[in-house]
Amino acid sequence: MVARPAADGTVWETVLGEIERLPREIRELPVAVRVTPEAMRAELARYDFREPLPLPEVVDDLVRLLRERSVQVTHPRYFGLFNPSVREAGVLADTLVALFNPQLAAWSHAPAANELERHTLAALAAVLGFDPATTAAHFTSGGAEANLTAVLVALADRFPEAAEDGLAAIGGRPTFYVSREAHHSFAKIARMAGLGAGGLREVAVTPGLALDPRALDRAMAADAAAGRRPFLVVATAGTTSAGVIDPLDEIEQVARRHGAWCHVDAAWGGAAALSPRLSPALAGIERADSVTWDAHKWLS
Repeated sequence: MVARPAADGTVWETVLGEIERLPREIRELPVAVRVTPEAMRAELARYDFREPLPLPEVVDDLVRLLRERSVQVTHPRYFGLFNPSVREAGVLADTLVALFNPQLAAWSHAPAANELERHTLAALAAVLGFDPATTAAHFTSGGAEANLTAVLVALADRFPEAAEDGLAAIGGRPTFYVSREAHHSFAKIARMAGLGAGGLREVAVTPGLALDPRALDRAMAADAAAGRRPFLVVATAGTTSAGVIDPLDEIEQVARRHGAWCHVDAAWGGAAALSPRLSPALAGIERADSVTWDAHKWLS
């Protein structure tokens, strides 16, 4: 299927109409959807990619599918995890980005986009207690990519020889530490970074489901005595399953004692820094070496 451009404004009338109607009508739609993969594939069979279809027809069908074949995470009765609601500014921004399609490979190709990123992230760094003048920050596709970046930066910082000659140049096995309640992305990251599943240690949690600093200290000491190379500790500010914030101050002290990089995965809870009432819960985050902060959680 290839969509033929519309000859008139019909397609935009449909899109703009949906932008206007959906917020009013969302509560009348079912929150959840019940459809089988077989039914969905049968419904899409007419898109055989042999002949172009009129763009208005395709857009009408897409709107219908999004209404009828999606869990409506912006519905007032949706209570699943932390998918954000939709703000008018976000809809407008995505539309303009799609329209202008900025080339972001080099500053000279997109000065506006690059400086918007720099300006925005400098402000958020300051909120966390970082010095914007000495903080490197960038947008990623999501929390998983941000956490991967932190692991790679920690490896490069603690083992400069690996940047040139790879992990084989490191004497001993580099190892990093997360809570048993940490995001599952770290299991993938251990493999993606070439550390293997054995390069990741899951540390016991307290009865309150926070990473136990004493258990962390013992694990790092035991690994170092066995010839491993502890290089990174990950604290979580807002665990996926329970929203728990690890004791950032104590964890940072343990990491420093063992000469390890300290990363805070604040994908969910980082926006607490914007609230005078909630920000004390993040005490110690300003001393972290790196922080993940996910825009599509509370920042919507």
